[in-house]
Amino acid sequence: MKFSILLLLCFGLTACSVFQRSDRSGYGFVGESEISRSTPRNYFQAQKANELNQAMNELGYNKNKVITEQDAARLKLRLMLRDYENQLTTRKEKQQYFKLKPYFKNDLERIRYLKLPSDNHRRQWIQAKGISSENEEYDEPTLAAIESNDVVLGMTMNAVKESWGDPDFVEVAGDKLYGNERWGYSKYVSSESGYNKEQRIIIFEAGRVAGWDRRERF
Repeated sequence: MKFSILLLLCFGLTACSVFQRSDRSGYGFVGESEISRSTPRNYFQAQKANELNQAMNELGYNKNKVITEQDAARLKLRLMLRDYENQLTTRKEKQQYFKLKPYFKNDLERIRYLKLPSDNHRRQWIQAKGISSENEEYDEPTLAAIESNDVVLGMTMNAVKESWGDPDFVEVAGDKLYGNERWGYSKYVSSESGYNKEQRIIIFEAGRVAGWDRRERF
């Protein structure tokens, strides 16, 4: 069952196009050099396999997970979304979409937005839905994290700033409008030997926290 679902996703969706990063993130991904040396047929198959692998990583599915029909539906939507995102042609379109992307409820809502035929239709749709990057409202887990000066997966950049303040440094991967960044913070953490200085790295993908890392001392 797992194999058949993965095979369908990998080769049946021809219209769709620990961290492994997406190709858009600027961090690169595993298999890039192998694809460049492939024949046209193998290139297509390897490209689809990499797209599926990226979608699985983005959704938190590891390779050993048994893929259910519900998981397969989520993966299909993610691959469809990537295809629609790749169809954005002008910088204005990309800026409008990626600014709003963290505030859509799910991939289906993002796809519905991208399928609209014009900027005017999209503006009317987001106004009707009440979607905005201004006056951000936080859910309960995010509010709890801010109150305890913590960071959790899925937090927006604004929420992280409310919890931890402005970062000590920012590294941008690729084009800034995609929201793929690393923020560094200097924190003093108590230990048996006293307070140690740590560098904490927050990793953002599409404007939301996708992971973190910590290192002792700068």
